[in-house]
Amino acid sequence: MSPGKKTSEGKTMIIDLIMLTFSLTVVTMVMLFIFSMMSGTGAWYTVRNFVRDKMSNVWIGLFVGLVIVFGLLFAGIYIYNTLGPGYHYHKNVQSHLENAYELNTPEGMREEVLLAKQGMEDFGLTESDYCSLWYWQQTPDCSMAMQYDYLDGLVERIDAVIVWKKQMYGNNTVGGESLGDVYESKMDNLREFIKEGGESDWIAHPAYYAKNHPMLWYWQQFSFLCCIGWVMLLLILGAAWDSR
Repeated sequence: MSPGKKTSEGKTMIIDLIMLTFSLTVVTMVMLFIFSMMSGTGAWYTVRNFVRDKMSNVWIGLFVGLVIVFGLLFAGIYIYNTLGPGYHYHKNVQSHLENAYELNTPEGMREEVLLAKQGMEDFGLTESDYCSLWYWQQTPDCSMAMQYDYLDGLVERIDAVIVWKKQMYGNNTVGGESLGDVYESKMDNLREFIKEGGESDWIAHPAYYAKNHPMLWYWQQFSFLCCIGWVMLLLILGAAWDSR
């Protein structure tokens, strides 16, 4: 596998912002489609009549304000995380693991894995930390001790390939083509181990937020429910608009 070209962090941020804008546009179009489909149905008239009969202009104005506040909150948190905590974590940990996956030499792969581990330690993540702030999820399989053991095991696997490479290429007892095939197979096995079951930092990533940015960690846990609430507010406002 040849090394892939890495997207620069600046381009990644721009792509993320474009995707966010695209997602909001799609959500808006879907909501407009739902409004158009519901318009004239019994369910829609029920909601519309409730809004018209039970809600005053003050309440409708309050809902408008909430929609705006939630929208700005979502965008603000996303931008803050992209430019701040998310950027720093990606730079010091994730990017090194991605480089390790793409590199085609065990020496380079080893260096990148160690840099990722050093990044986790620089963020203050210790073996006693967990990837969750909920006590019932603070189990050994979710601890940084497990994360570090995994990375140490990965380094040992890489070291074994380095030793094999030096021995085989030094002795030159196998044909060049056959030796190259075996080498590529060993490198592919290392890559499979790096991505086995998902990302290599499946514990460190949430643990980083839990320890250094707990508010963002909580936000990630409840952001889906907040989005549902935001959509419900949009539905109420759509009914209010239709009742005028």
